[in-house]
Order: sequence, then C-alpha cells, then structure tokens
Amino acid sequence: MAVVPVNFVLLVIVCAQFLQTQACPSRCTCELSEVYCSRRQLSDIPSGVPPKTELLDLSQNQLRRIPRKGFKDLKYLRQLRLDDNHIEKLEDGAFDGLENLQRLWLLDNRIRSLSAGVFIGMPQLWSLKLDSNDIKDISPGVFKPLSNLRWLHLHHNHITHTPGDELQSLGHLEAVTLHGNDWKCDCELADLTTFLGENTGKLRFDSGVPTPPAICARPQHLMGEQIHTLSRDDLCMPREETPGPAGDKTCPAPCSCRGAEVDCDQKGLTSVPPGIPSPTTELVLSNNNIRDIPPDALVHLKKLQTLMLSNNQLQAVPKDALKKLPELSVLYLDGNDISKIAEGTFDTLTTLRVLSLSNNKINKIEKESFWRLSNLQNLYLHQNSLSDLNPRALNLKKLRALQHVSLYGNKWECACPLRDLIAYVQRNTEVISPGDTGETFSPDSRVTCAGPEKHEGTDLTVFDLAALEAECK
Repeated sequence: MAVVPVNFVLLVIVCAQFLQTQACPSRCTCELSEVYCSRRQLSDIPSGVPPKTELLDLSQNQLRRIPRKGFKDLKYLRQLRLDDNHIEKLEDGAFDGLENLQRLWLLDNRIRSLSAGVFIGMPQLWSLKLDSNDIKDISPGVFKPLSNLRWLHLHHNHITHTPGDELQSLGHLEAVTLHGNDWKCDCELADLTTFLGENTGKLRFDSGVPTPPAICARPQHLMGEQIHTLSRDDLCMPREETPGPAGDKTCPAPCSCRGAEVDCDQKGLTSVPPGIPSPTTELVLSNNNIRDIPPDALVHLKKLQTLMLSNNQLQAVPKDALKKLPELSVLYLDGNDISKIAEGTFDTLTTLRVLSLSNNKINKIEKESFWRLSNLQNLYLHQNSLSDLNPRALNLKKLRALQHVSLYGNKWECACPLRDLIAYVQRNTEVISPGDTGETFSPDSRVTCAGPEKHEGTDLTVFDLAALEAECK
C-alpha cells in the first residue's frame, strides 16, 4: 500500500479549508469580501455567507423578519443592506454580534415599532437608515447602545412622539431626518422641540442637504406648524377651537353659493376672494387668472373636501395655503404652469383621494413627493414635460390605496435612466391603465416613448426591457 506524503495531506486540508471559507451562498454573487444577494426573491437570510464578509447586500428581496442574532457569525461585517424588503419585525438582538458594523440600511420596509433591545451589539455603527417604514412606536433607550451614531434617518414614518431624551443622548449625532411623520404637537413633544431649536443645523441628510421641516400633524390649531419654531408654552397650553364669525354664511362676490358649495368658476379672479364661509365643503376657483394663494387665504376652511384650481396661472403648488385643510380629499391643479413637485409639498394632505396635476409643465418630481398620501386613489400626471421619473415616487408600499396613475402625453426618453420606470409600468399595468376613473382621457392614453428616434411611439408596457438592459451594461 502506497504511503501518502504528510505534506500532501496538509495541502489538501488547507485547500479544503480555503474553499470552505470562500464558499458563496446559492443565488448570490461574491467578490472578495463582498456578497451581493440583491433582487434574488429571498424570503430568509441565506446560509453559507463567508464569515469574513465585510459587505452583505440583501436589498430588494422578500424578507419579513430579522430573528435574534440573525447575522451572529459575521463579526467582520461593516455594511449591511436590508432596504426595500417586506420586513415587519426586528427581534430584540437582531444584530447582536455585529461588533464592526458601521452602516445599516433598513429603509423601505414595513417596520412598525422599535423595541429597546433591537440595536444592541453594534458599538461601531455610525449610519442608520430607518426612513420610509411604518414606525409608530419608539421605545425609550432604543438608540442608547449606538454611542457612535452620526447619521440617523427617520423621515417618512408614522411617528407621533420620540421619548424625551432619545436624540439628546446621541453625543456624536451630525445629521437627523424627521420630516414626513405624524407628529402630535403636545406637551410630550416638548423635549424634541427644545432639541431641534438648539440643533437646527443637524436637520439634514447625510449628504449635507437640509431636510424639509418636521411639521405638526395635530392638534388642529398647530397643524402645519414647523416643530422647531414652537415653544413649550405653544405645546402645553390647552386651547379650545373657536367657531367661525357671525354672518359666516354670506356668499363672496362675484361667486354663487349653494349650501356648502361655493362656485367661483370663470369670474376673472386674480386672487382668492375674501368672505368664503367657513362651513364650505366644495370650492371651485377654476378658469381664472390666479397666480398665487397666500398662506392664510384658506386657513378657516376646516371642512373643505374639494378644491378646484384648474386652469389658472399657478407656477407652483401653493403648499402653505393647503397645509391646514384637514378634510381635503379632492384637489385639482391641472392646467397651470407648475414645473416641479418637491418633497414635502403634499405631506399634510393625508386624506387626499384624488390629485390632478395634468396639463402643467412638470419636468421634475422628487422621489418622495407623494409618500404621505396613503389614501390617494387617483393621481393624474398626464400631458406634462416629464422625460424621466424615479418609480419610487409611485411606491405602492406607501401609496397603498393607489388604483390609477396617468402618465401618457409626457416626453419619456426611453434610454438607460428610464429602465426602472419601464419595469415599474410593466409590473403594474393595472395601475397605469386608464380604467374607470371619472376623468376624460384622450383617445390614445398609452404611455409611449418620445425618444430616442428608434423607440419613438413604442408603448412602455411592451418595450423590450431586456434589450435595453443589455445596451446599458
């Protein structure tokens, strides 16, 4: 029997150990110390991730929960991407053992609460992105283990309060985002207003760009107010709502009134007429020459449900005038000169069901512009100047009631930057198709390419996306 040299045996053992440590999880791609598992339809954390992995990308999958010590063997991990999944639950100690983790992405999920022990075991973490979830409850002490945290994103959730000293305890905090939440501006929020008043420079994205302001969602008398401008007295002093003035049922000239409806259509108006009764539920200001609406012009119309501003000369959405309309459900702004929709524009209009922005000059819509509109059913964006649109602006995880969006009649440039929108259109044809919306559509309401020339007129629902993907590599 032949004798196998000892050196050969040792070589085999070393090679086997090397191959084992370099193994890559099924359905993932590995490059040195980086493991990429994005868009692989994973419903569980994959097994077999090499223990020396420094970057793990699990974004855009179907994960629903992160169990306790879900990544316990990855002590060298520095970056972990879990964004754009379906995560609803983070178990206490979910990230325990990630002693070198520096950046954690949890945005675009369905997380509802943060318990006190969820972030233990990550002493080096300095960037935490929790924006665009369903977070309502934050337990006291939840951020206490994160002593090195510098960047914290909490915008676009449903947070009403933060425990008093949560942000004050983060001694290294440089940037925090809080806009787009359901802030209840009462005495419980006093510590937060104090913090924001003393640290307005920290209200910014990690890129350094200032955030939209955090504003009150309630009570009614503070609705739309910027939190950092409020004093403790503003929050803690009780206040009773006051009724409208006597004689409130008169009709403003030159309008006509019927019950709670005020019709000022085609009256040659250049501004909102004074004297609109406070019980008004429907206000028609269409087909006039209104260029701007002052912040206080509609503030007394607490019962307004329908506002028609079609075919005026508005160059921007009058967001300050709209922010204190707690029952507004139908808003028509079509046929104006609006060119841009910025984040935060509609943040206070959470009861909105119908929004028409068609036939404007819109060439840019920022990606989170509509995310607070959880009750929106119909969104009209047709006949504008859009050549590109980030499909995250139409995120169905945020716009859960959305039944229809019209995109036809724009200047869609069917090149590499439009890939994601084309994919969105093809995945969501039931939302993009006209359907029975109550609005009159042009005979051809297909969403088609305006360019480049070889794709001109091609319907996005049948566009050869695979060929475009190949061109863009």
